[in-house]
Amino acid sequence: MDNESETVQYEERTFTGALKYDTDSKELYREHDAEREYFGEPSILIEDAWDRLLHDEFVPMTIEEAAPFEPELTVLPWEGNFFFELASPDVLHSLHCINGLRKELSQYMYNSSATVSSYSSSDLAHLEHCMDRLRQSIMCHGDLTPSPLYTWPDSPIALGRSGAHTCRKWEPIREWLDDRKVRGEQV
Repeated sequence: MDNESETVQYEERTFTGALKYDTDSKELYREHDAEREYFGEPSILIEDAWDRLLHDEFVPMTIEEAAPFEPELTVLPWEGNFFFELASPDVLHSLHCINGLRKELSQYMYNSSATVSSYSSSDLAHLEHCMDRLRQSIMCHGDLTPSPLYTWPDSPIALGRSGAHTCRKWEPIREWLDDRKVRGEQV
């Protein structure tokens, strides 16, 4: 990664969207406390948030970056360039997978008639790939931030909620990706 020292910056971040329990209704709910919502009832705002997050998800590779993957890796004929694997670097691939799973769940929220039996084997393979990719990514990063369990009177469940995590800042990564896309064929 070029300019890695500028791109990889760290920050303390408390995750949003905690699950909470309403003692009156005895129902779980997700706290809506994020700067921008990525999940919830389908809306233009949520779709826009994902579009802003994943725009230009195909990142061009330099010849040097592509070399270890040749001869199997080939130039995309319609672009004339090498590109990172679909929706990569891995952070974009993982986000691409979450968005795909979100869209499948949204079919339920939109009252679509889609069922598992209506999916092709390719559709199911892609969903399974995404879930397994996310599992591996989560295990790879191995965040050890404590997530204590909270309970409420008369509640049959306990919910984990963690404190501040040490995270890579997203904005410099997004700037690096955008810069790579702008340079495109010059990379």
